[in-house]
Amino acid sequence: MTKSLLKAAIFIFLLTNIVFSQGFKVDDTLNVVTLQKVRVPDIPLVLSAITKVNSISAEILNSSGSSILKLNEKQQFQKPASADVAAKVAQQQGRGVTVQTYFEPMFEEPGVYYLKLAINVTGEAGKALIADKYYMINVNLPTLAAPVAVRNNYFFGESPAFSFAVREFTDQDKYSYKISDGVSTIKEGAGSFVNLTDLCNDPQNVGKVIKIEGFYNNELMSYTDPGTGNPVKASWDIAIQKPGLGDFNGWATLSEKDSENDAVWYISVENQASRQFLFGYFGMTPSGFVFAAPKFNQLRVTSEPDNFIQSVSQSKKGQFPVVEIAVNPAFLESMDIGTDQDVRLTIQFTTQFGEKVIKKYRANVIR
Repeated sequence: MTKSLLKAAIFIFLLTNIVFSQGFKVDDTLNVVTLQKVRVPDIPLVLSAITKVNSISAEILNSSGSSILKLNEKQQFQKPASADVAAKVAQQQGRGVTVQTYFEPMFEEPGVYYLKLAINVTGEAGKALIADKYYMINVNLPTLAAPVAVRNNYFFGESPAFSFAVREFTDQDKYSYKISDGVSTIKEGAGSFVNLTDLCNDPQNVGKVIKIEGFYNNELMSYTDPGTGNPVKASWDIAIQKPGLGDFNGWATLSEKDSENDAVWYISVENQASRQFLFGYFGMTPSGFVFAAPKFNQLRVTSEPDNFIQSVSQSKKGQFPVVEIAVNPAFLESMDIGTDQDVRLTIQFTTQFGEKVIKKYRANVIR
């Protein structure tokens, strides 16, 4: 289209009433996603031979055509500014100037909207040119770049991480996230990648329900679930759990039922393994298992007879923390060779999770 034809088309638009009794004529349709600024119209509207800009304004209409938001000057681009038009017209001895304009709204919720662009300008002939222009805007939710695999529960000791990036939001600097525990904010970060390793390895978070929220342009995101097609908010609640405590040793577990303690359980304390008690937290996950080493706070080991133990020490065997007992030589010397002695042990400690552990064992110690 030549410049002369373009100017003619613009003036026809300005001089034609585009509002009909049954509604309004849509001049263009745009498809956008939430939380992204959209330029309306996508190519700046050009107004030629203008001597005065009385007003150029815009408002957002809902799908029924009712006004829901007036756009402000910060959302408008106009060149030259209204005040500069008059100065340029004076410099050009009354000849009009070309004005370009568009608006940049942003939508937080999906749906069908309209932008009404109201123009009131004066042309070179001195006549006010008043017209409205309408744009349909279909607002959809963005689509995840990759599925978000977040479980409802995690064990202490796991190292989960995920990304909530969507295909349509390409500016990583505008992504952010917040992690809270329902009382206070634990962590805030930039970007769409969330690493929960530190969170899941802090004993203070065990037993808590943690909320993770993803933002874009400082607004809580929503997206289309790629599997179901349903709208989903970028918000996840996870519970951090303590794995189950297990132990390994050569002793039998002392039962609360006396009848279950009748079977003999021979051990030789000359074997170091019989003097070691290994502990660990274990939890099964969809991809395997997780291990966490318990801490022995306020460790106390007692025996029956009470002269069986000489001392208690702590060490590690691989990843396992170990409670090791040293047997009192006098106890063994008091036994005849080839005999055995019924011994019972109680190991007590408090873990880093505040869990009070009491383990009771029995064995027939031989010499």
